[in-house]
Amino acid sequence: MNKLYVLGAVLAITFSNAQAKKSFNRQSKNQNHKPFVSNLKASEIKFNQTPDFDNGIISMVDQDNNQIIAADDFQVSEATKVDKFVFYGTQSYDDLPDYYLGTKMYIFDDNNGKPAGKPSDISTAVAVINIDENNTAANVAGNGNPFEFVFEVDVTKALGNDLTLAANKKYWVAFAPKVDLFDEYGMDPDETFYWSLGNGNLSEPVLIDEADLFEAGATNWSTISSLLGETFEGLAFTITGESTLGTTEIYSNLRNVSIYPNPAVNVINLKANKKNTITKTEIFDLNGKLLLSSAETSINVEKLPKAVYIVKIYSGNEVIETSKIIKK
Repeated sequence: MNKLYVLGAVLAITFSNAQAKKSFNRQSKNQNHKPFVSNLKASEIKFNQTPDFDNGIISMVDQDNNQIIAADDFQVSEATKVDKFVFYGTQSYDDLPDYYLGTKMYIFDDNNGKPAGKPSDISTAVAVINIDENNTAANVAGNGNPFEFVFEVDVTKALGNDLTLAANKKYWVAFAPKVDLFDEYGMDPDETFYWSLGNGNLSEPVLIDEADLFEAGATNWSTISSLLGETFEGLAFTITGESTLGTTEIYSNLRNVSIYPNPAVNVINLKANKKNTITKTEIFDLNGKLLLSSAETSINVEKLPKAVYIVKIYSGNEVIETSKIIKK
């Protein structure tokens, strides 16, 4: 039997701390969990949905990679190089860091009010993060109150490159920690993580259960209201970052080549994915005039005037990437 199927009976109700505290009957293995200390600067917050820690929806991957994942949409008002995503949630016991195994996070484009891809098919994903517990790009800490936890995901560290989001464009973020449901007493569904609800103002949050572990038919993205019978505004998360002088060029770790930094002052660097080898790069102005050609993966652009340029990157005779850069 699927390990998460035993949780199916609770899908029809939202989690609350009041219910959780009734079931708390053992001590955490580690009473010295690092408390969450917010170092988020107001000037760096680009999107925020305040958590309601009393209510949430399951969003979790277990030790056998069974997964039920929730997602919510967002948009930023200016082109933003993302620093962190911060997620808020609860757990019936106060020991989530003891059983944390890693983090999965996806960013998708919007497709008529739903994410434009699935966790099992990331061909349309803007970015994918799938890291284990030893990767310091993601950290979980207590929120200062029992049963409340905060996840911080350092996006640049996790991807190995910058992630830039376009202004006023709707995206979806799907997030789920990996949690070991087995403790010293056997399998314990109370180790489940619940993503806290938040004060959203865009589309309704959704959930996907591709293996139909809950037997609720949510094998495609389904609104929370269709599963629970009542509507919720959003899920709780915060995005921090910095403005990027108007560029709307998107970095995806699924691209053939990433270009950084962008905007650039002196040098641009090129990094191909494992399937490609860069043999030549050409830089054009917006009128299509070739200004520079190089076989290097680090190209000096210091002498180019401040402007927007088109970059074409070749592998052999094939163009494997076309992108824009800003020279500032």
